[in-house]
Amino acid sequence: RRLMSERLIRALHNSQRHNQHGALLLMDLDHFKEINDTLGHPIGDQLLKEVAVRLQGTLRQSDTVARLGGDEFVVIIEELGNSQESEKIRQMLSAPYQLHDHIVQITPSIGVVLFHGTRQNADELIKQADMALYKAKDAGRDQLCFFDNALQSEINQRALLQRDLRLALEQDELRLFYQSVVDADEQILGFEVLLRWQNPQRGLVSPAQFIPLAEESGLIIPIGQWVLTTACRQLAEWQHDPMRQAWTIAVNISARQLSQPDFVQQVLQVLASSG
Repeated sequence: RRLMSERLIRALHNSQRHNQHGALLLMDLDHFKEINDTLGHPIGDQLLKEVAVRLQGTLRQSDTVARLGGDEFVVIIEELGNSQESEKIRQMLSAPYQLHDHIVQITPSIGVVLFHGTRQNADELIKQADMALYKAKDAGRDQLCFFDNALQSEINQRALLQRDLRLALEQDELRLFYQSVVDADEQILGFEVLLRWQNPQRGLVSPAQFIPLAEESGLIIPIGQWVLTTACRQLAEWQHDPMRQAWTIAVNISARQLSQPDFVQQVLQVLASSG
């Protein structure tokens, strides 16, 4: 890692001095853990060695290949001919591997940041390549994504949104909307509950924006508990109205919420506390 950092600083210096294009590639192997889990660590280790051999065989002596740890590799290309070199690397790493008695197929996700004769910071470049790698994995893996300023802005906005979402529960910004479920005669049988986030600055935030964030961060568990509690309280209120007491409410439960060891107990507690 230290040598890789020194090489990157040198590459940036040469790029500035000779006005030449370069590229930093950060990559990891998609679902590499599955190889270790199913075929064993010796096969996983052999795969890492084969990836290193392919990378070294594809690049020039002046380029740098480094393994940062796990299944994460870095490539520094000092004199970039064209941006298609990155795609060639992706295709080359995707070809099947013969590992002892096993033929293994694995794909890489690659984040790329280009540099050209400017005063750029090595740590900042690695951070930008990491953002591009995250985007590649988010796009479905087996992808190659280039960093640009719009991506930086997107990552920053995502971080701000997650920060605000952490405060949404305690600041009472979540709302439940009730979508009616009817029979063939359009008589209401019950409702499906829809979660919305009413933020003072952002307005009504789309679930498409905040639900994936909640899933990734684990916030979906306390949010899901709030939804269940609020829906049960609404049902309890309807019990006092003869017109509404037969209505039901359907609540979506996240897989993360469902897999909690005490999920059943949580539901029983909500039923008891709400009446």
